[in-house]
Amino acid sequence: MRNERVEDLLATDYHKIEALSASGAKSLLRSPAHYLAMKETFKEPTPAMRLGTAVHTMILEPEKFEDEIAVMPKFDKRTNIGKKAIEEWSADQSGKCVIDHYQHERAKQIAESVWAHPFFIERVNGGRSESTLLWEQYGVQCKARLDYCKGETIFDVKTCQDASPE
Repeated sequence: MRNERVEDLLATDYHKIEALSASGAKSLLRSPAHYLAMKETFKEPTPAMRLGTAVHTMILEPEKFEDEIAVMPKFDKRTNIGKKAIEEWSADQSGKCVIDHYQHERAKQIAESVWAHPFFIERVNGGRSESTLLWEQYGVQCKARLDYCKGETIFDVKTCQDASPE
């Protein structure tokens, strides 16, 4: 692998690249066993992770929202009809991040708040979202996916319960 910056690489293709990422490096620092377990085990995204994905997509790639995020309609999960409807609806959402109505409303509020902030608006015009960096360091193939980059400035979109320094 050579040092390069790749634009328009799908997230699924990025995750297939055999290289050390920041999350992999954090696991490796804990122990090699943790790193191997992380690589070999599928971890179901938590509701907080799904909300973060929805917010990220709404802010940085709103044109991809309908293709990548599915908002689950309200179903009566207490009835057999409702359970069957959920099953049928879910079958059509393969590969999408599924969020519920409440997460969707919350994600919209967060995205609207970010897009209304003058600091953000000033800095994002003319940049690129989801650039992939590939390089070798100390003989190790490495990778990174930049949420948003404009010139020398990199934005990393995160959701959290509390953004205070503590």
